[in-house]
Amino acid sequence: MLNYKSFYLWLLLVLCIGCSPTKHNFNYADIINNSIQQDAYIFSDYASKQKDIKYNNITAYRIYRATLKEALVENNSVGEYKLINTASQQNTVNKAVTGNYHELYLYLFNIDSGLAKKFALVSTGYNPQGECISLGPAYVGSINTGKNNPSLQVEYAVDIKKGKGGLYLHNNYKNKIDLNFLSHKPIMPDNNTESLLQFYMVLQNSKNKIGGMNKPLVYNIAKVFNDSAAMTFYLAN
Repeated sequence: MLNYKSFYLWLLLVLCIGCSPTKHNFNYADIINNSIQQDAYIFSDYASKQKDIKYNNITAYRIYRATLKEALVENNSVGEYKLINTASQQNTVNKAVTGNYHELYLYLFNIDSGLAKKFALVSTGYNPQGECISLGPAYVGSINTGKNNPSLQVEYAVDIKKGKGGLYLHNNYKNKIDLNFLSHKPIMPDNNTESLLQFYMVLQNSKNKIGGMNKPLVYNIAKVFNDSAAMTFYLAN
C-alpha cells in the first residue's frame, strides 16, 4: 500500500477527490497570459496587491511538464498500482498501462525585467484518449534562484476559472499555503539550456493533518516514493 506521505503529497499535487470527469479545453501554453489579462495582481502577494504593485510584463518564460501514469509495481511480493513519473527507471510489472494519467505543468517566468521571479504549478488529468477531464489543484509563488538552496516557494492555492479568453488562474488570497520544492540546480526562468528540473525534497511548513501546526512535514522524494525521479519535469516549450 502507498505510505501516508506519498499519498498525502499526491493529494496536494494531483488528486481531485470527489471530482466527476468533465472535459476541459485546456491549452497549457495560454493559461498564464490569460491569467494576467484577467487580473494583473495574480502573481503578486497580498502586501504587493495592497500597494497596487502589478506584474503584467513577462520578460522570460519557461514551461516544464511532468507526466504521471499508473503502473503495477511489486511491493514485498504483492502487486500494487501507483503513479509513476515517465522519467522513472523504477521496475514495473506491466509497462503498458492504458488508464488515466496526470500532467503537472510548471511555469517559470520573470516579470517586469526580472524584478520578480514567479511560478505557477497546475495539475491536469486525462483519460486514455488524451482528453482533459480534471483541472487542479493549482498554486502560485516565488522562485528562489540562489545557488545554495534553489527552490520554489508556494504561497497560495488558486482557482482555475473559465473566462472569455479561456481558462485562467484566480487568486482570492484566502488559501495561503507554505510549501517549498527544493532542487539541486538553480531554477532560472531565462535558462534556455536546462532541459529538465528535478526536485529532491518538499517541505510543508503550513498547518497539516499529519504534523500539526508547529511540525513541518519533510518529504524526501527518493524515500517517500522509492524513486528519486518522482518529481522530474521536462521542458515543454
